[in-house]
Amino acid sequence: MSWKPAPHPLRWPLTVDDTTLAELPLRPILHGEHAELMRRLDSLKSERPAEGKPLEDIEFDELAFLSLASMTTGLKEGDVKRLKRPDFNGLASRVLE
Repeated sequence: MSWKPAPHPLRWPLTVDDTTLAELPLRPILHGEHAELMRRLDSLKSERPAEGKPLEDIEFDELAFLSLASMTTGLKEGDVKRLKRPDFNGLASRVLE
């Protein structure tokens, strides 16, 4: 039996691809997925100064969060960004759990 987090209810439903979501399904993020994401972000952080566009820590943190939120909900990063603040903040707490 595997553990699955409870869905995240939304105060303001989100419409994605003609489907209105009143809650977001969540799935656990596996250690390997997390490690691969962090490896890719670290690589991006080290490549950007060579291009003359260093990746600031806050930008790195935002990319990491959006990627993790997208991974756990199955939404595209742009859809995660469209969440209203109370829903976005609640999702952030859930993702960081």
